[in-house]
Amino acid sequence: MIDRTKPPFSNKLPSFVFPEFEKESVNGFDVYFLPDKSHPIINLRLINLLTNRRNNKEGLNYAAMNLLTKGTKNRTSSQLAEKTEYYGASVQSSVNWDETTLNLNILKKFFGQGFDLFKDSFFNATYSDEEFDRFRNRQISIIQQEEADLNYYTHVKFADLLKSNVYASTLIGTENSIAELERDEVYGHYLINVFQSPKFVIVTGNYDRHRILAGLGEFIFPIFDRKSNDQTSKKQKKKSQILLIHKPENQQVNIRLGIPVVNPEHPDFPLLQLTNTIFGGYFLSRLNENLREKSGLTYGISSYLDARKQESHLIIGTSVAKNSALDALNEIIKEIRKLASEKVTEDELNRAKLYLLGTFNRMNETTYHQSLMVQAIITNDLDFDYYPKLYNSIKIADSEKLFEIQQKYFKTDRLTAVLAGDVKKTESKIQKLGIFDELKHHK
Repeated sequence: MIDRTKPPFSNKLPSFVFPEFEKESVNGFDVYFLPDKSHPIINLRLINLLTNRRNNKEGLNYAAMNLLTKGTKNRTSSQLAEKTEYYGASVQSSVNWDETTLNLNILKKFFGQGFDLFKDSFFNATYSDEEFDRFRNRQISIIQQEEADLNYYTHVKFADLLKSNVYASTLIGTENSIAELERDEVYGHYLINVFQSPKFVIVTGNYDRHRILAGLGEFIFPIFDRKSNDQTSKKQKKKSQILLIHKPENQQVNIRLGIPVVNPEHPDFPLLQLTNTIFGGYFLSRLNENLREKSGLTYGISSYLDARKQESHLIIGTSVAKNSALDALNEIIKEIRKLASEKVTEDELNRAKLYLLGTFNRMNETTYHQSLMVQAIITNDLDFDYYPKLYNSIKIADSEKLFEIQQKYFKTDRLTAVLAGDVKKTESKIQKLGIFDELKHHK
């Protein structure tokens, strides 16, 4: 009879093969091709690497990319939208911490028409006063709605406390930063920091490679006389800190904790990823087992590696009833200390391995997912054998090697925490814990 109180387990570790791709160079930028003939669809992404962050206002990159598809010298915003819809295409922009992307998704038979819209958006965007005012008003409204959500508000304040000078606390901006933006400022930022940034292109799907290269051959970028003033992460002081945000109207308390860790290129990163999986990275993790299943303090708790090019953190997040906030905080800290002092069991290790290695295979299911792996490698200046090596490191990891990682990174002496909600009665008890070097209040 099957014991359904225990999760199913298999000793067979899945295999992983990194996708094959072709690379060409056009006018000083690289183009990566990943073919998929199963559907008549082409996806083309132009990725701009962000190398100039100094003095950037929060939301400036977001504004510049959002307005990129809102009207050109040849078409109004409405005309662009109508043409895009007519061809069943999608021309969209996006912003990440280390890159911005302009994305074209279209049927193969309409590629020429879609590529014309794509090219028009990138080279001829006008950033009209009308569209800028519309964006600013809409964005302020969106931010006001977001900040009314305690979870989002906690996330922003936590990021502001945790991050150094490199990364802003929010990609979409704050109400004040968006209100202060000017049209010429956003357009100028696009010309210098997006248009002229280092670039690469990824193409997936049922494409004609020669036709793609011919089209991209028209992409000639002017050279701006400027020096790169990209900032590097400032070394954080070795201290623990907690920020209390008193919101008496909330019955729940949002809890966020962060520990500084290494970036993806570091040799420790693969086993750190495995360790985090055991700690809080999936449903069978220690955090979820303790705070959800045993203690009943929350419906769910998790941790993840917020891995970026210049600084990375292990992030823990949950929400609990206001009377349980201190208990939850205590249990999280206990789990951190326990992981730093004891080896994981073989069952824990093997179960987490199977989950994490299986996740890698899901990342490899489609050419689009494969292209995201290629994009991550280029953005983070990694070697192209990065993922196979990472996969193999996890596959052969044992409890001895993992314990070295546990002891090295799971420490509370550089812990950053935010508690948001009805936390007034919790303050004195937190001070008695003796964990945090500094206690702050949000004004």
